[in-house]
Amino acid sequence: MASVSAQTLQTQTPQTQTRQTLTTVRLNIFPNATNLALYLGIANDVFEKRGITVDLRFTQNSEALRDGLAKGEFEIAYSAVDNAVAMVETANADVVIVSGDDTSMNEFMTRAEIQSLADLRGKAPAPDRYIDLGYYTVAHSR
Repeated sequence: MASVSAQTLQTQTPQTQTRQTLTTVRLNIFPNATNLALYLGIANDVFEKRGITVDLRFTQNSEALRDGLAKGEFEIAYSAVDNAVAMVETANADVVIVSGDDTSMNEFMTRAEIQSLADLRGKAPAPDRYIDLGYYTVAHSR
């Protein structure tokens, strides 16, 4: 009850009464721990303090993320650059790569007996979609 009262009082302060109109940005991401800073920013109103409401959506896989961006279902797709390259090369879509800030969980996860990239030769990959083999192909060809 106390937290509800505190929230009610907070929403009635002069600071929140004079808040500007917020711009909604639809953002599509993979639901994983690499987005922790984003989750914290949303939870702590970092975006709202700058006039932005984040409509956060989670993608099921890379193909759904690319298709949704191409169809205008959201303004921003937060993922590895291979998705932008795939959109250009396979769908002839126009995309803009703004920046990169993490590995997007593109690490190779292998069984214990695989100790080097050479040990991957002849093994079957398990990506989220087989169209997304860009990283694996580079490693596999060495």
